[in-house]
Amino acid sequence: MDSGGLVSVIIPVYNVRPYIEEALDSVLNQSYANLEILLVDDGSTDGSGEVCDAYAKRDGRVRVIHQENRGLSAARNAGLERMTGAAIAFLDPDDAYDEHAIEAMASAMVREDADMVLCRYTKHATTGRLADGRSVRPNPPIAPGVYDRVSALRALADGTINATVWNKLCKRGVWRDIRFPEGHVYEDISTCMSVFDRCGRVCVIGQTLYYYRMRGKHHIQRYPGEN
Repeated sequence: MDSGGLVSVIIPVYNVRPYIEEALDSVLNQSYANLEILLVDDGSTDGSGEVCDAYAKRDGRVRVIHQENRGLSAARNAGLERMTGAAIAFLDPDDAYDEHAIEAMASAMVREDADMVLCRYTKHATTGRLADGRSVRPNPPIAPGVYDRVSALRALADGTINATVWNKLCKRGVWRDIRFPEGHVYEDISTCMSVFDRCGRVCVIGQTLYYYRMRGKHHIQRYPGEN
């Protein structure tokens, strides 16, 4: 990825009307402006899809994909099929970015010639605005630095790096032919392993740049037909 290159942000959307505006505002207000924002409305019935369309009318960087409900994996895969950026990031629709998240990760990617950059995140048990009640303990526990493929895979296996896609920025090439398994929860785990296996250099930065909302037990979004 070149400095200032296009970054694609993929956001799967399903019945998150109380939270989606904070998530979208956090992307549109990024200090890094060269973004392609892919909103995949996975058959929402609560007005979330209409909110996505309204944001697309406001900002030309936003593209909305409407599809029948097929689950979180299928929504993310639809974004992967249509993205055009040099790097890819994922945001869950009830979470939010710090305003410098993409800029910090993209800069580290170029500076360290990294295939993946990951930042720290904080967890928030709130139904209100994430920005109004941030927690104080950041994760994951791995120390900042640059890790080779084997070291990164070991950290992923032992839980020192979180097996999720949403606090990471990856070069487009590492996602080539990799997709999320449809019809399952915990879909990130096997997918992350495959993506990490393609990364020669993984950069961990110390800033806390992602805000993760815990909703219900274990924050699992279950979709119809998922196990």
